[in-house]
Amino acid sequence: MKRSLETFVNSYKCVNIRAYPFDIIFSLLIIYFSSHSIEALNHNGHLKSTLDLALRFIWLSSPLLFLYLLLRLMFLPLFLCAYLVYGTSIMLSFINNTKMALTGEPLSFNDVVLGTNLSVAGRYLSLTSISIVISALIIAIASVFLSKKIITTKGNYVTLLLLIILILPFSFYSYINVLFGPNGKLAEGMNIASSKLNIMYMQWNWNDNVTYNGLPMHLIQTSVRKSIPNSTSEERLRYLQEKNPSFYLMQNTKPLSIFCVRHVGTIKNTSEMVLSL
Repeated sequence: MKRSLETFVNSYKCVNIRAYPFDIIFSLLIIYFSSHSIEALNHNGHLKSTLDLALRFIWLSSPLLFLYLLLRLMFLPLFLCAYLVYGTSIMLSFINNTKMALTGEPLSFNDVVLGTNLSVAGRYLSLTSISIVISALIIAIASVFLSKKIITTKGNYVTLLLLIILILPFSFYSYINVLFGPNGKLAEGMNIASSKLNIMYMQWNWNDNVTYNGLPMHLIQTSVRKSIPNSTSEERLRYLQEKNPSFYLMQNTKPLSIFCVRHVGTIKNTSEMVLSL
């Protein structure tokens, strides 16, 4: 019994598993679980084939795919990367559902980044939530140990790099118009493709936007803010001049004259009107 156990331990030490099958499996699982949380928006019958529907779900899953690929390229353990992506998705969904139940509004990018509601979150801490956090940390540590036998080759890293470059415009397509202008070729191509697949930002209805685009894409869409247009040199000079109080004293403007009309007797013609300042 002892010898067989030693043989098993020695054979386990010699085992090395390639990472690329797990990358494929985890990527497919991300798309699968994301598609179950997104409703197919099909206005006017635009999605005429199963391929269009599949491309739509892949596009809307691209933020999570981008996060997974980014973590992999940061040389984090493979199982830890998958665990962080799935854990982040579940946590954001839980926070979004809690906010929806309390306020009727979905989570936005500012809620995540600014943390304005962190003081309120402390009221909902309980022994159960603390136990969940501790369990999550234990699972994260276990995923690191499980990843020790997973080997990522240089070719695998090159493939991951090419995939993240390919998926980057789809994950952050909301920024294409901001960075390259709405009339750029890349922006026009992305707008045509998103329109064909019925991927649109419903800024007038955030609840429907989460339903049809998914929470990860919704967070990216709500992070885009239109900037104030840059002022010209003439406008800046004009602003500085008008900001200075002496600007008005230097103007060659005469004070307004007030004309008073007095009636003298019965006015027969305009010459009988006396104008005085």
